[in-house]
Parts: sequence; C-alpha cells; structure tokens
Amino acid sequence: MLDTLCNQTATIKIKLIQNGIEMTPPTILHINKFKQLDEEYKQMTSALQLPIERSIFKNAQQIFMACSGKYYRIHNLLDLFKASTSTLQYIQTYE
Repeated sequence: MLDTLCNQTATIKIKLIQNGIEMTPPTILHINKFKQLDEEYKQMTSALQLPIERSIFKNAQQIFMACSGKYYRIHNLLDLFKASTSTLQYIQTYE
C-alpha cells in the first residue's frame, strides 16, 4: 500500500506541475517512504500557497481539497490511501 501511495502522490504532483503549479518534480530524498510522502505533501502545500501543517494528514487534506474540492477526514494511512486514490481518479477524469 505504501508503494502505491508513493506512486499516487508522485502522479498528483506531476499533474499539478502540468497544470502550471511551479515546484520541483518528484524526487526521492528519503529512504523512509513515510518521510518521503511527508516531504512531497509539504512541497505541494507550499506550492499551492496553503499553510504548511506539522501533520502529513492535514497537509494531504488541504491538497486534496484544493485539487478536487472534496473534504476528506484523514486520521491514518488507510484514510490517506483512500483519499489519494479518489483525488487521483478525479484529476485523471478531467485530463
């Protein structure tokens, strides 16, 4: 699940870049996948000019809300996975 989540996060980041949001492309900075996800969400939050939170779940919530207009309650990794999957499907629908 963590590998899929990393791939989904990278794809969402690429889609944002393709839509004109300026940020660095997905790059592996950490061996720890959870730290890598946290870094990616912080970069996307910053690029979207949203307040950066300390929690990966809150940063992801903000990004998903900005991308899809839908609010997700994210309290654990499974919630994050479901919200990421749903947001990515939404983004890919409107390509």
